[in-house]
Amino acid sequence: MSLGLIIFLVTYILPKILPVFTSLKFSLPWSTRTLIFMSSLLTNHSYLSGFLSLFFIITIILCIKNKKINFQLHKHLYLRMPILKNFIRYNFLISFFRSLGLMLQSRVGILNALEIILENEHHYRDQISNLLLHVEKGRSLSTFFKSDTKTFTKFSEQFLIVGERTGTLSNSCLYFSEYIEFELNNTLDKCIKLFEPILMLIVGFLVDICSLALISPLYGMSRISSCLNYLSQSRLIL
Repeated sequence: MSLGLIIFLVTYILPKILPVFTSLKFSLPWSTRTLIFMSSLLTNHSYLSGFLSLFFIITIILCIKNKKINFQLHKHLYLRMPILKNFIRYNFLISFFRSLGLMLQSRVGILNALEIILENEHHYRDQISNLLLHVEKGRSLSTFFKSDTKTFTKFSEQFLIVGERTGTLSNSCLYFSEYIEFELNNTLDKCIKLFEPILMLIVGFLVDICSLALISPLYGMSRISSCLNYLSQSRLIL
């Protein structure tokens, strides 16, 4: 709604009072000049602005759908962002342990299960490949998770140790996937509640800037007119 208000001010209100601003002989504030530039760009070059916006959106969609570009973005950008990388890792852990648990329950061998997961995974292929080599050497899953805490959490090691010792590895994988999913949902709810007031402050700040950009030149005009009236009255008195 606030974004629509800003667009309404820039595309409808400002063009009507733009001749008044351009006729002024004093320098306009930077916010007003920026708003005038945006208004002229959207009104006088609407086709160009629409084409550039559409081109930008299509480029982003194609980059996301392209597996090679998406893999490079995931490796060099997404996994380096402080909050996003944790969400991506938790999502991978949910998918990995749920798939592994379901396949183990279906009597699929652990090596075959890891190979199937490796075929369908694109972002964490190196970790799963190392895990597959680790299991092929006759070692347990928990020992590998202990050595790779950046990808697999310490809780996963504890869950799998219990499953390996009690012979319920499939159930442990499913329980851990449910636990990670529960933690991820809680984290998402907290982030949404945190970002809502921040987003409202940002939008309110933008609306205030647009309002000041429209009001400050009018206030300058009123000051100039009052000064002129004062000078004229002083001349009459003299």
